[in-house]
Amino acid sequence: MLLAAALLLVAPPAPLACPAAFMAFAPPAGSPLIVERRIERELGQGIFVQRIDYRIRFMPAGRGWRLQMQQVAQSAEGPPELLRLLALQDESNEGEALDATLDADGAVLGISEAPDAPARLAKAIARLRADPAVAARPEKERAQIGAMLDRLAALPPEERAAINRGRIARLVMLAKRPCSEGVITTGEGARYRIAAESGDSLVLEASQQSSAADGSALSISDRITLSKATGLVMGFNRVTVTEAAGTRRMARETLSVRPAETGG
Repeated sequence: MLLAAALLLVAPPAPLACPAAFMAFAPPAGSPLIVERRIERELGQGIFVQRIDYRIRFMPAGRGWRLQMQQVAQSAEGPPELLRLLALQDESNEGEALDATLDADGAVLGISEAPDAPARLAKAIARLRADPAVAARPEKERAQIGAMLDRLAALPPEERAAINRGRIARLVMLAKRPCSEGVITTGEGARYRIAAESGDSLVLEASQQSSAADGSALSISDRITLSKATGLVMGFNRVTVTEAAGTRRMARETLSVRPAETGG
């Protein structure tokens, strides 16, 4: 009896009913949106925080959609000796415009980047190689940074497209996805439980934990706000906790979507 009561305390509540067998995908055609992405990571040298804002617009294209996406703001805070390195990828994309093609179900079919994107990335890498903060690092660390920059500089177009795809995929990860017994399943098989419903929004939750023989452990908790009308993820909050060798580190990724200001 006591065991059953304890299980009720720790078990998540039953999911709410599905609003439909499949989620919608009906983005606001022509209406610009602002997507704010924030990353926070605990590091040995301190906390790294980065915020990137994108301006996006969905336009009908044949049977599917065209998504225009432009990075409009980027800022970072953190340990000075690591700040430039950690923010390199998004700093190199400042002002970049992307065009993506999506099918009627929200699946990303293709992405094209600005013609000068590789040149801007090369310039950003060159600036970092010559940065005094990098030059002041220990020799072993400088070699590791150099190797990382070499890999970044040599990224083929398809791998750069995969990075850009990741920026878009979070928004449409639940578009047209099936819902059964209060659980929505992504294309990769992740299962999100409907925890609450308010007006047009569904609040979804998922969590997972794993551990290894060496005592290390990983836990991931997601909380999503999904628009029932458009099928777009309007809010995303992921907390990742890693434990290894007596050290505990937390990382948080958040995403929020709002209408762009008039004329923005």
